[in-house]
Amino acid sequence: MKYLFLALSLMLGLILSSVAVSNEYSSQKLLKNLFTTPYERQQLDNSRNSDGNESNIVNKALNHAASVDLKSIVYRKGKQPVIWVNESNTLKNKMVDSNIRVYGLDSKNIVRLKVNKKKIKMKPGQVWSEMDDQAIDKYRMKLVE
Repeated sequence: MKYLFLALSLMLGLILSSVAVSNEYSSQKLLKNLFTTPYERQQLDNSRNSDGNESNIVNKALNHAASVDLKSIVYRKGKQPVIWVNESNTLKNKMVDSNIRVYGLDSKNIVRLKVNKKKIKMKPGQVWSEMDDQAIDKYRMKLVE
């Protein structure tokens, strides 16, 4: 009888702790970080709160606001390094997107890019947004809740 009581209280404790953990990681919190830049989130919130006439303006603004995610540099023996930017690479072409061109890499692993005719410098692991006009390390980005 004593062991049955201990087993039941242990099971009850496990059930209650799992419910608390599942509430903490609810899908509502995970969906808040679906869009990566604060500008995009603000524009989408504005479009939801306005009438349908402004939605075309918002969509155009989102399409023109460029963001660059410099993922990595792969050095190859006897060949040019491959630079990964926004899920694309420079293996065949220095143009990784219609508005992003990689045009240099120095000995300190600083990559020189041209985004919409604007020259920027970034290190691997940094993210640059046209709205903020600065490159920041990914691990320093603030999560919006």
